Amino acid sequence: MSLRNRVSRLKWFLINIKDVVRMGRFYQRDSDQKRIVYLDLERNPYDRYLYSWCLFFQISGYNVVFRMRYGLLGSWATSMIVRANVNAYFSFSKPDSAVLTVTNISGKQHAFDFFLTHDYFTNHERAWYLSMPMVDSFYVDPIFQYAKEYQQNDVRNLKVFFAGRFVRDGYNRSELKDYFNMYSRLEQLALVKKNFTGMVITPTTLDVLEEQRSDIVIVDRDIVNVPPHRLYKALSKAEFFLSFAGVVMPLCHNVVEAMAFGSIPIIQNPLQYHPALVDGENCLAFSNEHTLVAKLQEALTMPPSAVAEMRKNVIAYYNKYLAPQQSIANVMAAKGHCDTLVIVGEYRSLDFLRASPSMPQ
Repeated sequence: MSLRNRVSRLKWFLINIKDVVRMGRFYQRDSDQKRIVYLDLERNPYDRYLYSWCLFFQISGYNVVFRMRYGLLGSWATSMIVRANVNAYFSFSKPDSAVLTVTNISGKQHAFDFFLTHDYFTNHERAWYLSMPMVDSFYVDPIFQYAKEYQQNDVRNLKVFFAGRFVRDGYNRSELKDYFNMYSRLEQLALVKKNFTGMVITPTTLDVLEEQRSDIVIVDRDIVNVPPHRLYKALSKAEFFLSFAGVVMPLCHNVVEAMAFGSIPIIQNPLQYHPALVDGENCLAFSNEHTLVAKLQEALTMPPSAVAEMRKNVIAYYNKYLAPQQSIANVMAAKGHCDTLVIVGEYRSLDFLRASPSMPQ
């Protein structure tokens, strides 16, 4: 580890320890807390995703207890958990009443229900893949609770919709092509504009989301910020959601948000979701420019009855695999059948691909 990384880890350790004490995050063994999930992690390479799963556990009525470890507390990602209004605590030992135990320490997994890895883009045996979450604010506010009310909306004035960022430095990187043979966000946007000239609306105000029936609406959130309380309503008015990849990986939170509110994804790599999305059933899948154009044309001309059937399948998939409480229920049901949990680590997940001799370095 470089000196810079060691200094950074020490800095975050001191910040997090201070906040653990200040916010009363120590677990009391004689407390009346039940339904405890115990995580013994020697590090936190999971970006924001471990925090998202803490929110999932809280929504499902669980308390999360972490083993006090220097590597775990020496992470900026752990500070998200320490400072948030989430039922997460720290302890020097395992609580007796833990109903689920997880570790990422090699050699200790035999004493735990699950070994946690962020090697997400590898196929693992006896593994349960933790679902991709929405952006954290959808759980904190909590906007996700509106999904059941709005996902059934069948009055949708937006045929194909996307809202997200297109920053050149962030969304035009080579990893997507190198490791997944996918378009970057800017490459895909250019293809859509080239093939659907005059049909793509890139609004400068939010009015188009509510007032105009439009074929393809792509909102650059650096130009027009769509606050979460308006975004979910826009998603519930979109028949299809044009999915773009994340910064360096195929997965992106906005696909989950779209599916939660009944918008059917048009997506390049459905196999990266677990279980995989199925073309023509709960998504429209494309692999190149030709099929991207074909799937967009299919979406624009699909009969209402076929759209309604696909929307029903999308909602069923979300409710079975992506909704927070059901996601936790799935993990609990996997105990005894699986011994590995696989979580997204974004940049860190790509490290496993970079280490493969068959992949570009």
